[in-house]
Amino acid sequence: MPLPSSPSSSLKNTFEETLGQEAIARMAALVNASEDGIIGEDVHGVITSWNQSAEKIFGYTAQESIGKSTTFLLPSNRLTEESAILNRILKGESVGRLETERVCKGGHHITVSLITSPIYDLNSNLIGVLRIVRDITLQKNEAQALLDVNKELAFQNTEKARRAAELVIANEELAYQNEEKEKRVKELVFQNEEKAKRAAELVIANDEKAKRLHELVVANDELLYQNEEKAKRAAELVVANEELVHQNEQKAKRAAELVIAADEKAKRVHQLVVANDELLYQGEEKAKRAAELAVANEEKTKRVDELVIANLEKDKRAAELNASIKETHQTVHQMLSSLNALALARDNETGNHVIRTQHYVRAIATRLLEMGHYLDQINGQTIELMFNAAPLHDIGKVGIPDAILQKPGKLTDDEWTIMKTHTTIGENILSAAHLQSDKANPIINMAHKIAGSHHERWDGTGYPRGLKGEDIPLAGRIMAIADVYDALVSKRVYKPKWTYEEGISEILSLRALQFDPLIVDAFVLEESHFNEIAQLHHDA
Repeated sequence: MPLPSSPSSSLKNTFEETLGQEAIARMAALVNASEDGIIGEDVHGVITSWNQSAEKIFGYTAQESIGKSTTFLLPSNRLTEESAILNRILKGESVGRLETERVCKGGHHITVSLITSPIYDLNSNLIGVLRIVRDITLQKNEAQALLDVNKELAFQNTEKARRAAELVIANEELAYQNEEKEKRVKELVFQNEEKAKRAAELVIANDEKAKRLHELVVANDELLYQNEEKAKRAAELVVANEELVHQNEQKAKRAAELVIAADEKAKRVHQLVVANDELLYQGEEKAKRAAELAVANEEKTKRVDELVIANLEKDKRAAELNASIKETHQTVHQMLSSLNALALARDNETGNHVIRTQHYVRAIATRLLEMGHYLDQINGQTIELMFNAAPLHDIGKVGIPDAILQKPGKLTDDEWTIMKTHTTIGENILSAAHLQSDKANPIINMAHKIAGSHHERWDGTGYPRGLKGEDIPLAGRIMAIADVYDALVSKRVYKPKWTYEEGISEILSLRALQFDPLIVDAFVLEESHFNEIAQLHHDA
């Protein structure tokens, strides 16, 4: 192929003038015979010649390549590479060998070694460049594969060295352990020898102890016999004292039951209990001394006689107190019964309503105690006070006109205003009864709280004072649920009887509105108990 193929006229003329036709033919033969791709370009980067090796390397023929810019062979990431090389050549700089990438026909990339040389005319003017391209893709891949193999071998050698180091450490540890075991064996041998010596010494000592033990056994047998005799005598005295202690305990129980009496009489009972405890303590002390001092039986008998005399005196005082308490209870009971009868005579509700509600109050208060709520306000004594005071919750209705109290239909606003005054009327009646009593009576005091607060509401919209939350007395909050529930499930002149389920549902709907949430929770847990009370004390 002639050099250059289809060159520009100026470049061709320059070669012909410089080399002559024969020299040009020889050069063209050399270019075509070269295994490297040889590409000629003008100073603008346009291809002017393309040998057969270039066609083999890139897949493009001379006709497809000559006249195009050499940039069509560049990958997208190297588009500025050719212009940079030409600029360096234009500045007279040496480019040298360059390893880079080019794109072949079909789009695949290859790695090439590229040598770029300038071409000058006879006047040393740059008229183009000559590029020698060699495909080194295979060599690069082989070099990379060799590099990967070396890396893998280096990694394996490192692992082997690490493993060898671990084995050395393990061997050193085994050697250390073996040395420690040898030391331990020597120590055990020494200890065993010492134990053998000690065992021999113990055998000798045990023989001596056996002799002493035999002597002690003989002495102990004698002491045991003497102690048994003493124990028999002491047991007889203990039995006698236990009988006295039992009698004193029974009397103490009777005295403790009287503690629930009126305040002043309760103080007297307390004094008797203290005296009785002192007598019990003295009896116990005497029992201990009798067991220890069996020989002093006559002195002990004298003290027992004194104790019996003291107990007889205590029984006499307890009997007097019991009679007085009984008389007081009868007086209070008669007064409360009279007040209750007065309320029932004016109200259209039955006496069973009073019985049911007081049992409801006891059930709720007991459940609250079991649940651990309001422990500072509830105990066995306050529960009984609530139970006894509950029947007087509507005592104030004695002051309400019959026309309002027994009206079958709905009350007018004025009538309802009058009806609500039964709470304060009840308080006034119970306050008067309280003043007429010679001593403060806890039942009347509890009834006073219930009568004046059982229509208050948890949200503060109740009457007569609009109290809210825990400002309402606890007894009044408990009575509120008992009273409303019984009214719901009972027949009244102004309403039919509701079912138990409807009554419970209504109470739940008013939780935290009309009723204390904790008391509603206790009420729900007592549901079956409420049904039993309602069935046992139903209206005729």
